Amino acid sequence: VGEHLPRRLLVVGRPTLGRSVPALTRAPGLRVEVVTSGEPGADGWADAAHAAAAVHPFAALRLTGEEVGVTPFARTWLEAGERIAAAVPIEAGGPATARALHETLLPGAALFVGSSSVARDLAHGVAHPRPDVEVVTSRGLAGIDGCVSTAIGLALSRPAPTVALLGDLTFLHDANGLLIGPAEPRPDLTIVVLDDDGGSIFTTLEYGAPELAGSLSRLFTTPTGTDIGLLCAAHGVPATTAWTIDELAGLLRQPSPGIRVIRVPVSGSGRRAAGQRVRAAVAAALG
Repeated sequence: VGEHLPRRLLVVGRPTLGRSVPALTRAPGLRVEVVTSGEPGADGWADAAHAAAAVHPFAALRLTGEEVGVTPFARTWLEAGERIAAAVPIEAGGPATARALHETLLPGAALFVGSSSVARDLAHGVAHPRPDVEVVTSRGLAGIDGCVSTAIGLALSRPAPTVALLGDLTFLHDANGLLIGPAEPRPDLTIVVLDDDGGSIFTTLEYGAPELAGSLSRLFTTPTGTDIGLLCAAHGVPATTAWTIDELAGLLRQPSPGIRVIRVPVSGSGRRAAGQRVRAAVAAALG
């Protein structure tokens, strides 16, 4: 992969929630420059690796509007991306559910994506973005703060359908966002909850190694055993469970006024092994 590394990296906004882009900013010999609309200061721009060689105000960014052809360097990246998209296995569970949801969305819909595992499921499951779908993410102090409330606010601001994809811990962390007064407006919002009863994302990190399994569940994955359907019923929000991807797609195609929740049970036990298979497939595709 070394011969495909750029010599200069221009970061506009903030890097993704995954580790790959931040890791790229730390590559030896790479000049990193940041474009920001913020003011100089501790939080003025995103430079977690302290690798930025220069910082440019957004106003200094000039777009010529001229058609720029695909350079040989860019073509190698595009071709590598196509090979990876064809080679990466779409695992049952989170990635497959994210792909089915993304493909089923109506044109003009908005998709709110929670942090943690679902953001990575969408990245692994969807090879090509849809220009007719607006994707919105949020990043709180702890990553999962206020996602239900944010999704409701997004839905209230749009006339088109809005769907939120959240993990069960993200949903539970802001379940009180479902509490809306009887005189307040209610948006048309579908919340899809990928329920693996805990934070399986932590099994993919360093402390998810098999030899640490004894303390992983209590300290990191934190299963709750919560009945999401009963929790929604307490707030007067209809909830149902989709046991298959076809069931989920069918429910998403049915218009539903107000807020509803669709729970999709998935297994989190194989997430670490699935990640290893994805990395192996990427390495094989790139030769």
